[in-house]
Amino acid sequence: MRKTRHFNQRMSQRAIREFIVEVACLHGKRDFRNRIILSRKEIDAQLARLNKRKTALLEARKKGGVVVVEQCGSLITTYGIE
Repeated sequence: MRKTRHFNQRMSQRAIREFIVEVACLHGKRDFRNRIILSRKEIDAQLARLNKRKTALLEARKKGGVVVVEQCGSLITTYGIE
């Protein structure tokens, strides 16, 4: 998305880095005034999801990876790769 000079100036003045803006655009909620709002509540929810995902990935890593067998839309079996 194109950034205006005004946007770049405000980003600089308020010490808001570009990657923070990207995160806000990805996870924020759009309101009726075309604002994208990434609230503290949504940040906490995203962090909780991230922690759960990290835990799941670490558990899968302990198993050497995980295989899931699927056929015709049904999950048939799963096992660790070890």
